[in-house]
Amino acid sequence: MLKEDSVTYGDKATLKASLIRDFADEREYDYGGNPPEKVIPHFSRFIAQIWQVHPFGEGNTRTTAVFAIKYLRSLGYHAMNNMFKENSWYFRNALVRANYADYPRGVKCEWGYLEAFFRNLLLGEKNELKSRYLLIGIDRPPPRFGEGDASQVVRKSGKKKAVRKSGKKMVERVWELLRDQPQLTFVGMVAALGITRSTIQKHIAHLKAAGRLRRIGPDKGGHWEVL
Repeated sequence: MLKEDSVTYGDKATLKASLIRDFADEREYDYGGNPPEKVIPHFSRFIAQIWQVHPFGEGNTRTTAVFAIKYLRSLGYHAMNNMFKENSWYFRNALVRANYADYPRGVKCEWGYLEAFFRNLLLGEKNELKSRYLLIGIDRPPPRFGEGDASQVVRKSGKKKAVRKSGKKMVERVWELLRDQPQLTFVGMVAALGITRSTIQKHIAHLKAAGRLRRIGPDKGGHWEVL
């Protein structure tokens, strides 16, 4: 898929901390506050993050798939395993493309492939799930299902953050903040912007996908490079 390159997986030394962080952020999202088409971008990113942490040395993708099914069922969604069984190779490759970027070659993280899979699963759509469409360098644009959905966080209290109306403006504020303070941590960003960590992560994902931001080095000791 990646022309002999590889996704950068999580470090085993930070595996537990990464999972704790991802699940803590996930608790902030209220699935009852959004229809399925709004939930899918958020859910796709959460599942991709869990997969990228790589908590299992063997069977990581299969375990991620089983977790996704059981989690969706616990939320009340009708999720059957036949979609994963019949499209297992595509599902794995969609996770790869959601976590891979090579900006010098013009390759960015693409979430649309994974969203297409979950739209078929939860909405009954008929998006083509062809692994050959995910190959790096193929002259075929990735699927697009609208912008900004994943950043529209709804608190469990039912109060919506102002991201829905001013999402684009907040993205620019995140970009400008990291441009001026590239060493800033997530704790610092939360304090400076007054929004949740998970919301900031969604904006950063959009900036990375647009080729405007990338992370240099590890979470601790690294810095942001604004492009």
